[in-house]
Amino acid sequence: FFGLFAGDEFLQPERSVSSEAGVQWTPAPGHRLGATVYRTRIEQLIAFDGPMFQARNVNRAAIDGVELDYGRAWSRFSLEANASWLDARDAGTGQQLLRRADRKLFLSTAYRIGDAANLGMDLSLVSARPDFGGIRLPGYARVDLRWSAPLAPDWMLEARLENLTDRDYELVSGYNTPGTSGMLNLRWNAGEDRPRQR
Repeated sequence: FFGLFAGDEFLQPERSVSSEAGVQWTPAPGHRLGATVYRTRIEQLIAFDGPMFQARNVNRAAIDGVELDYGRAWSRFSLEANASWLDARDAGTGQQLLRRADRKLFLSTAYRIGDAANLGMDLSLVSARPDFGGIRLPGYARVDLRWSAPLAPDWMLEARLENLTDRDYELVSGYNTPGTSGMLNLRWNAGEDRPRQR
């Protein structure tokens, strides 16, 4: 009614060309290393801009990134780590694309209890990123806990506690994210052959 998030009858579909190269290396049993570089060029990227947040086409956008991965498994423990660097810009103005963090780090640990139950923790670190109106969303860290255990053949009970430290952060300016929250799931995989969880 007020024209917010208005459309554009002349809006064009996005077109993109991407290239990617990666390597995987196992330096020793239980260790895994990986590296990936990628490049994307987008024509007519759809974005929202202006005081009414109207849909518009960014003539050209350039996205370049690097990701590093590490995995370690031993006995009942496992560790996964992923670090990424991103440069996403309007190729015409050189301005950073909105809501795209240029640095992220994700760490995940898991411990196997018995033969099939798992207890794990995830840590996400995200750097600052720009939003509408010159606002810069601050970086944040989030900690999640997860647990899963089989109840019977084909049945799995899963629990998750998110944002354990009750961190205040925003993915979009003006929109709150949940504080500490929990989820409990009962999952049924009828007749599905599942490998034993590790």
